[in-house]
Amino acid sequence: PFASDILGNKNIHNILLMGNEASLDLILSSLQQLLGDTTQVTVTDSIRVWTEIKQQQNEDQHSLLIVVPDTDTEEPQSDLIQRIIMSAASEEDSVNRNIYVSHGSLDVLKKCKDFLGEDPPILSNGLRKCIVASDSKTSATLFLPSWAENVHPTQLNDAEMDPWLNIASEELLEELTS
Repeated sequence: PFASDILGNKNIHNILLMGNEASLDLILSSLQQLLGDTTQVTVTDSIRVWTEIKQQQNEDQHSLLIVVPDTDTEEPQSDLIQRIIMSAASEEDSVNRNIYVSHGSLDVLKKCKDFLGEDPPILSNGLRKCIVASDSKTSATLFLPSWAENVHPTQLNDAEMDPWLNIASEELLEELTS
């Protein structure tokens, strides 16, 4: 229920970042079973994410974007996340964007800090939130999911001590996206 509640929420744009293209068919069939026909699933790359989101805003159906990295360039996931966030920040409109990045790799999240700037994040509603650019209405919040199988307790401790990172329980992430 947790995943379907978040991925099925029509009020937010969900972007699922894949590690590689090899498991795409398995992911697509799993999502079909989980979400049925209630959600339009689109496979794209990190360059076209905001183009896809703008296009889908005009449609009435909820959407989920699956971002598949370019196998030729072997772009690191932190770079894909950076491209998506910076694309959102460069949009010239008056929309406030809160981007929640939940990733099961502490190393990837630590690399994301590099492009979020040297200024420490602000504390907002108990969460450490980074303003992406000084004049931007885009903020990014980095989460290490406490429920992920690959997250060790020492990594949770490291994330807790890092001013740029947050620990996310399933309940917290569900609350933020509802």
